[in-house]
Amino acid sequence: MKVSDNGRIFCAGKSGFIYYSVLNEKDFDKIDFERVNLNNEIKEILPINDDVLIVGLNNGEIWYMSLSENTKVKIYPYERKDKFNQISSLIYDNGIIFSTDNNMLIEYNLKTKSLRKTPLPLKEDDYFIGLTFDGTNSFYALTKRGNIYEYDNIKKTNRLIFHENNRILSKEEKIIKIKFQDNHFLFSTSKGWIYSFYKKLHSRKIPFYTAKR
Repeated sequence: MKVSDNGRIFCAGKSGFIYYSVLNEKDFDKIDFERVNLNNEIKEILPINDDVLIVGLNNGEIWYMSLSENTKVKIYPYERKDKFNQISSLIYDNGIIFSTDNNMLIEYNLKTKSLRKTPLPLKEDDYFIGLTFDGTNSFYALTKRGNIYEYDNIKKTNRLIFHENNRILSKEEKIIKIKFQDNHFLFSTSKGWIYSFYKKLHSRKIPFYTAKR
């Protein structure tokens, strides 16, 4: 479930339907919902505003939707793919949609309708499962094996900042989710721990502080 800045509610899931609240109703008990079908399990929804949605599907597709215009447009991929990973992360910044697919960072410019794909140096059996943004210029992408990559959107450079075998993790523990919030980078692990670190500006060394969930 997601809520727009003006309070419009969006809900979606396995059915492939997106349910959205009718605007201008202040009484929660009286809110009516309408729906639209994308015919595939929905893994992520990103409201740009009350009208425009970006939707990530289990079949690896990303869709642009305008509720007022009753339009649905597939913006990724252009070609049909035999292999695909679900779209589980969508980020909007300065008119551009960011996501990941396999070993690539995906950027789609809503104004120019142009697509950019940047491959990152993952192992052959690894792929991205999560993406977060620090609000300035750095993206952090999590892989299935538990590696975290930092991508500088200005310099267009990337580096591995956390290895799956990092010594702060216990045996067979791996990172399963990441989130950047209020200048802190947070991630949760398969054993129920939450780790956080504070990002020092202009520093390549980031100390970790741990907490247990």
